[in-house]
Amino acid sequence: MASALDGGPIPDSAGPYRPSPARVYDFFLGGTDNRVVDRLAAVGVREAAPSIPQAASAVTTCVRRVGDTPVGVRDGGACRPQSR
Repeated sequence: MASALDGGPIPDSAGPYRPSPARVYDFFLGGTDNRVVDRLAAVGVREAAPSIPQAASAVTTCVRRVGDTPVGVRDGGACRPQSR
């Protein structure tokens, strides 16, 4: 079976007229790799769950902290909110 990686057809789900979760996430983080359809979907998500943009930012911060933590170090809370 041919895939898009082999030069085969790209599935309909990857079309430019359907929102992509990755591009919606990018929009929430203030990125530029998204399309109008993704921004429209993001507005709908934000209306249904207003805290989603802040949650996306928190997840990204957590992943960066974990990535910066040396292997074997256990601080018990790399993704806990940091006090300021």
